[in-house]
Amino acid sequence: MKDKAQAHLSFITRIWNSFIYTNTFNQKRINFRDNKGTNYFGDIVKYLSDTFVILEIKELRNETYYDNFSNAISFLQALYVQQDLIEELLFIFSCKSNKGILKKDNNY
Repeated sequence: MKDKAQAHLSFITRIWNSFIYTNTFNQKRINFRDNKGTNYFGDIVKYLSDTFVILEIKELRNETYYDNFSNAISFLQALYVQQDLIEELLFIFSCKSNKGILKKDNNY
């Protein structure tokens, strides 16, 4: 699943970098907020990619309760971070979706 998600993310990034970010017509239709001069989208993609590693851990490798608890908290936090980043992407691309709609999707 991680590979498929990263492939989709790479595809979207290539389109963003080569067509959307540099085209003024497209820029007028994107919600840049106050970060128009930065590549905020690039930051979001980087953070999403960074969290894939945490979500990929399948087994608890540590023997102590505290280490396992720490791993579980990291996993849950990565899920929440990814959800927030997806919301930011939806905002940037002016999608008519919000958190209430997303929560109805079992894959969210």
